[in-house]
Order: sequence, then C-alpha cells, then structure tokens
Amino acid sequence: MGNILLQNSRLSLKTSSMPNSTMNPRIVEKLNRIKYYFASRTSAYDDIWNICYRLSDEIQEQVLDVFILTFIDHWDKELERYVLLCERSLILMDFDFERLEIRQLFIYDYARFNSIRIGPLIYPQMALNWYVDILILRLIYLMNFSNHRFKYAIRFQWDSHKPLHNRDYWNPWSKEIPWITLAQHPLVFYIDDLLSDEYINHDVSNGSSFIEDQYFTEEYLQLIRRRFSIETFHDKLMEILNSFQVQPVLNYPRLTTISGLVLSSNPNDDESQPLMLNTALEDAVRRNVLIEMYHSSNQSLTIIHYACIMCDNYFNIPSMLFNRINLGYYRLRLF
Repeated sequence: MGNILLQNSRLSLKTSSMPNSTMNPRIVEKLNRIKYYFASRTSAYDDIWNICYRLSDEIQEQVLDVFILTFIDHWDKELERYVLLCERSLILMDFDFERLEIRQLFIYDYARFNSIRIGPLIYPQMALNWYVDILILRLIYLMNFSNHRFKYAIRFQWDSHKPLHNRDYWNPWSKEIPWITLAQHPLVFYIDDLLSDEYINHDVSNGSSFIEDQYFTEEYLQLIRRRFSIETFHDKLMEILNSFQVQPVLNYPRLTTISGLVLSSNPNDDESQPLMLNTALEDAVRRNVLIEMYHSSNQSLTIIHYACIMCDNYFNIPSMLFNRINLGYYRLRLF
C-alpha cells in the first residue's frame, strides 16, 4: 500500500530548509522514519477535517475528534485507518493518502456495541506469533528498544450472542465480522523513540534543538503524537460515553496520565502474558475492572471490560510478514 518511488512527483513530503548533514546522522535516520509516513504530514490532518465538516452535514451529527490508528482484522493484519469520534457514533474510514479520497466508510452507533474490551493483545501459547513475540521481547529488553507490536488495543463487539460463521471466519475479506479491533499507530513509537533520544535530551538541556527541520520540530511532533495515540483515543471515547450517563462514572481509568513501557524484572513472571505499555491500564486489567454504560436512546447496555484481548491466530505467516514490513500503512518505500 502506498508503494511509490522517491521520484514520484505525487509525494509532497516537506523537506528541511537546513541540510540534514548538519544534524546528527542518528537523528536524521529517526526523523526520516517518521517523515516517510504520509499520515505525519500537516496536510493529511487538514484534509480530513475538511472532509469531516462535509460529513457532519450528511450524518447530522458533529465530529468531535479525529485519530489515525491501526485497525487489526480477524486475520491479524494491521491496516491504517482514520477513526472519527462523533456525538452518537464511531466512524471507521479507509482513506487513501495518495489520492486523498475515501475508499470505504463504516459507521457504528455507540449503542450498538454489546461490549468494549480494553487490554493487551495476546496470542494462544501454541501460536507461531506467540513464540515470535517472546523472542522479539527478549531482544527489546537486551537492546532497550521499543517495538510497536507490543501494545494494547480496544475491541468493540456487537451481536456477541451470535456465533461467527465459518465462511466469514476463514474469509480474510469478510465484512461480517462482529467486532473491530483498534490499536496504536506505529508513529507513536517512532516519535517517542526520537524525542527520548539522549542526544536530543542532552541538547535540550542546553537550551537549543538538534532537530534542525523547518516543519518537523519537537513541538510539531509532540502536537501530532496525540492523533496516533490509543491512550488519548481511549480517554476521549470514555468522555463521550460518560456524557450519556444519568450518573456519570467518575472512577474509570485515564490512560494519558501515566504511560511508558513497563518491563517486569521478576524472572518468575508468566511469559505467556505480554508486558503492558501503560501502568494505568496494567492496574485496571489486574483488578479486572468492569464498567456499565447505559444508553437511554434505545435502552441498551454496553459492558466495558479491562482484560486481555485474544488474537485467534495460530500460524498465519502471510499476516506476520505483512505486519513486519508495514504494508498496511501509506508510506514512502525505498524498494
């Protein structure tokens, strides 16, 4: 997806007014990793809000916030999607960042969801993905490097009482799957990796900046990070759902207050449980928090459960390769 050459004139990637040679090569490499994603451009966010204004008139409700997240399908493929939080519904948008057009649009009323599960993604212990992720986790711990596959997700489910038919389960293109799973966009981890670099931090302490780029400054990267963050998405979603309640829920976890990779130092920990990315979420999952959200419009109930999310995927090598090289994202490719 988004596979184009450097010479393609359709790519309007903004470049620095200063030559990158003045920057530390490590910073240049990390910054380019961000700039290769089309979603990091300022125009991408401006274009979607122009679409939202027109969309609000059609659906007769206001778009409250916009995020760019990772949609994980039932075959464990990661795909880049716009997620719009509206007053009464959630919109999942397949947007073409090259042609700047909507490919598909799915609208889900909040009251339609039977359950919303929030927690870390896990695989069955006999799954190939489980062994690969444990191996990568070991490398991450040794190299002190974060990987965007170690994340938590939010799964929205409806018609949970109906069994999933085999023809849909085994069809990777099926549109009849009664759930959607959303996770963090990899740009969050690339931005955090850049802004936490010791070379930048050392220079910031001296009152200057080593990101010598006219557009992709530290301030800009910190500003756009929220649009890719599942923590910010979670807190905004809970704020909207809470507004429907006669008696608002005051004690739901707020994930943007505490974040960061939490690596356990206990050698007796069960390795079948992946480590958390957020200590507030870790606490909620440990306590098995359940929250009931009542929708007075159709007298329905949504159960919000903080628990692990099982990816029912055992031996899907094509999806693993698809995800490892980020084919589900619109980005510049150098091959």
